Amino acid sequence: MNPKVWEASGHVSSFSDPLIDCKECKMRHRADNLIEEFNPEVRADGMTTDEMVAYIREHNIPCPKCGKSNFI
Repeated sequence: MNPKVWEASGHVSSFSDPLIDCKECKMRHRADNLIEEFNPEVRADGMTTDEMVAYIREHNIPCPKCGKSNFI
């Protein structure tokens, strides 16, 4: 699709993936994917980034690469 269409629709200026970093292995993950892979019944797309980080910490969701639950 033409990049001008993305700009006009507001997708370029307001779009961001909710990224979270593992302090142990230094991998970066999408917070919403971590939550939905951990519990497919939870829909993370309605959560704010802060709510997703709180959910990940509350449920000790592990990093898919190293297995630790130590996210920034």
